[in-house]
Amino acid sequence: MRHAAWILLLAGCQPDPDTIFIGDLTIEVQVQSRTDRNWQEVSLRRLYEVPREPDVLLYRPGRITSGPDGSFYCIDHGDLKIKRFDEDGNFIQAYGGIGEGPGEFEFIVDAAVLGDSILYAADLDQRKITFFDVESTDYIRSIPDLHAFRYRITRGGRAYWYDNTWPGTLLYGTSREGEKAHFFGTLTEGQTWEHRMVFGGSVLPYREHMIHVIYRYPIIIQYDSTGAVTYARSTPDWGRAELPLLERIPTGGGLFATRVSGGSKNSDAEVYGDELVTFTRPDSSDVLDVYDAATGDYQSSISLSGLGRTRNATYDPTRERLWQVRDSTIVVYAVER
Repeated sequence: MRHAAWILLLAGCQPDPDTIFIGDLTIEVQVQSRTDRNWQEVSLRRLYEVPREPDVLLYRPGRITSGPDGSFYCIDHGDLKIKRFDEDGNFIQAYGGIGEGPGEFEFIVDAAVLGDSILYAADLDQRKITFFDVESTDYIRSIPDLHAFRYRITRGGRAYWYDNTWPGTLLYGTSREGEKAHFFGTLTEGQTWEHRMVFGGSVLPYREHMIHVIYRYPIIIQYDSTGAVTYARSTPDWGRAELPLLERIPTGGGLFATRVSGGSKNSDAEVYGDELVTFTRPDSSDVLDVYDAATGDYQSSISLSGLGRTRNATYDPTRERLWQVRDSTIVVYAVER
């Protein structure tokens, strides 16, 4: 038995809006002016592969985030450390590790750098946000009792997070240090945790706003600090992508398991300057899409075909660097035009 969980109202280029049944949510989505991809004519020059040192290992590398000095950080889900490399790929240091003590993790789901001195990470299982000194790797402090699937902080110090297990109507939280958290979102009373599974994705700061890149829908939404939608835009895969459905599977004794059918449309994303970059797999190919972060306007795409197996990738247009995450290594490329 399959069932869906929201109603999505599409408005944009079409004279008559399309309606997609996803339950009780109604949100107007502006369709891009072009739905075919604008391929960048670039060459990818391989610079190096990390780790470069024989005594440094990446067990299960995940999300990449770059620092203001050109170094980059990788979440390693294998040993629950965040590993920092300089711009030439030399290992600098690691933060965290497996455990329940201060500065230790059970399940890292997000990490980023604040300014040039603070690294922070969200631990889903321990329900906390942990802060480190970038240079010394010293543990600074934790925010306890915060269950976040994604957590990011703007340059102005406003935090945003996403939690799809909240029991009421709330989806997102935001606050500044010392402020009481403000919760907002578009879910409705009575929605179950299974319904919310289809709305996971990246939460990214842009100026003092938040961008949510939804994994299972070809949609990008920006919210301001009050929770108001500033834009909701489709991706180039709108109209072609298979939309997700919740599928209930009998497990015996009148019990059911729930799974989401339909693959992800977007993977991890990052904001670099005024550009939003998403990693996606249209038609089983690996692609990086670039958007104007202020408006959600689609700009261009880079094909990753021919690079071999890619688990994840990100591209920094401000430095013309591309990171390809493989099974146990990261390959870094210069993007040349």
